Amino acid sequence: MRELTGADAEVMAMVEPLLAILGVMLREFARLTKQVVDIVRNEEVCRRLKSAPSVGPITALAFRATIDRPERFGSSQVVGAHLV
Repeated sequence: MRELTGADAEVMAMVEPLLAILGVMLREFARLTKQVVDIVRNEEVCRRLKSAPSVGPITALAFRATIDRPERFGSSQVVGAHLV
């Protein structure tokens, strides 16, 4: 980064804290993503949802969490209405 800014002290004083924050955010994002993947790996319903095209771990887990207990819905149409 210093090469790009010419090591301008004022610019570096602004950029370095932002880069540190970005680093923390990226590490936290990676940790949370791994946690989601681990949860989905252990949830049968999520694994089945993930088998559908374009459904990844986050979508599968979000849908599973939203629906919670599927037996409370009489039909898939009721599920659709619940999601709206």
